[in-house]
Amino acid sequence: MKDIKVLIIGLLILSTLAFGGLYIRELNRTCECSDKECEECKECEKCKKCDDTPTKSADVRSSLIKEYDLPKEGYKVLGVATSKKDYEAFTKDIDFAIIDYEYQTNCAGGTSGDVTNCVPAPQLERDYDRYVYVLIVTEMDYCGGYFQYLGHTINEYININFREHVSCGPCAPEYRLYEIGITHQEYNAQKVKVNFETDTVECDPDVAYKPIMYIYPEKDIDLKVTFVNEDLLTTTYPRYNNGWDIKVLKDGSIYDKDNKYYYALYWESLYNYKVDFSEGFYVTKDNAIEFLEEKLTLLGLNPKERNEFIMYWLPIIEQNENNLIYFETTDSLNKNEPLEFSIEPDTLIRIRMHIKKVDGYTSIKEQELNTPNRTGFTIVEWGGVKY
Repeated sequence: MKDIKVLIIGLLILSTLAFGGLYIRELNRTCECSDKECEECKECEKCKKCDDTPTKSADVRSSLIKEYDLPKEGYKVLGVATSKKDYEAFTKDIDFAIIDYEYQTNCAGGTSGDVTNCVPAPQLERDYDRYVYVLIVTEMDYCGGYFQYLGHTINEYININFREHVSCGPCAPEYRLYEIGITHQEYNAQKVKVNFETDTVECDPDVAYKPIMYIYPEKDIDLKVTFVNEDLLTTTYPRYNNGWDIKVLKDGSIYDKDNKYYYALYWESLYNYKVDFSEGFYVTKDNAIEFLEEKLTLLGLNPKERNEFIMYWLPIIEQNENNLIYFETTDSLNKNEPLEFSIEPDTLIRIRMHIKKVDGYTSIKEQELNTPNRTGFTIVEWGGVKY
């Protein structure tokens, strides 16, 4: 009789443990039931939660994300989306078109990135049953570099790794949303860390940097821009393909054949013409701003063009305490780097600033600059060469 009681008690303990284990396991399950399972088990409680409701474990883990490590300005982690509702909440204030995403792929922007798997984000079907999505906004001058997603690693943190490739001559920044898919099994970290490796290319003195072209027609036009020496081109944005075939609106907006907007055309090129600095200007780090404002106005640039010129070239000039500067203008550039237009502009302004570091005050014959008369259909181009 005693043995029977012991056996019954043992069975009760084992069944209690087994039931408790099953209960705990069910509490910790994420909503990973398949469509087939749900079809076979319409009344299954877990299948009722498979629509848009975040799982209990995902909710708990989401609440653990308290801070994000960002190594530099210009990058922001929006959050971790565990449901469609989360995603829409995080992205509702984005004021740029979402055209690129990252989802377990190397879908980096830029001319050198792997864009094989890129699709417009609105077309992406997100699998919230299997993944959460870390949403990261990046700011990048894509005509002067690009991002490359290197994947993620998991330890006590979710480490999301990018490589930033930076070259000379960036133009206007673009913003992109990267979506990094993390499986529920991996998503147990308390902190997201975004890591950037940076590859920087030194400026080549034989390269003309940031030639940028603004186009101001008097009416909407279709225009083709062609380089006579196109084999010298090293970088272009938008991509140059036997010329730029573009539509330009009266307000200066530029659109390519895919109707993508640009505010200007950009390129870099090999440039073997060297100036001898027999004339020009001696410019110090301290008076560079006043010098540029005065001379660029004299050369015919409007306030926006002057601002962008100065924002790019001022830091380069200020790297040196003392500089010699020479402005190559339209006639010389038309000879050394000729361009062709399907519709000839009434006014063409081309400026190439040559910068040479010197050890101290250097006497130089002052260059005479002429102010063009901006009338009619106008095209303005500026760039520079660092010696």
